[in-house]
Amino acid sequence: MRRNVAQKTASRIVLIYIFSSIIWIVISDYLMKNYFFFRSEWIDITKGCVFILISGLIFYQLIQKGVKATLKSEAKYRLIVENVSDLISIINLNGKFEYISPSHQTIFGFTQEELIGKSVFEYVKEEEISKLKESLQNVKTQKKEFQLNLI
Repeated sequence: MRRNVAQKTASRIVLIYIFSSIIWIVISDYLMKNYFFFRSEWIDITKGCVFILISGLIFYQLIQKGVKATLKSEAKYRLIVENVSDLISIINLNGKFEYISPSHQTIFGFTQEELIGKSVFEYVKEEEISKLKESLQNVKTQKKEFQLNLI
């Protein structure tokens, strides 16, 4: 789903660029041919510079719109994640915490500062360590989800 949105956005940007390029070339050449009886190198250079400026402004607006939408979406999901009572954590492929939700402090008494960067193996039952290592290996190779029981 996310990739589809990115592809659609990229396609729109490319189509806008192509469409505006064609229109700029057709209109500027028409004006040059019908209203200016001389063709000079500086006019071609100026025409190119104006096109670069206009396309830069269009790209700026599109990128700004995309960034605003991303920030709004991120804020919404952050609000949900940080206020849910479920334990949510992100563990990198080396088994270290990259993110923990504030509910960890409520349930276990650990702050985010205490856990982030620490190994998850320190907080997992002994019998679950091999399962966790295997699951992390599967995530690396097959991107399978896994579940584990904490102490």
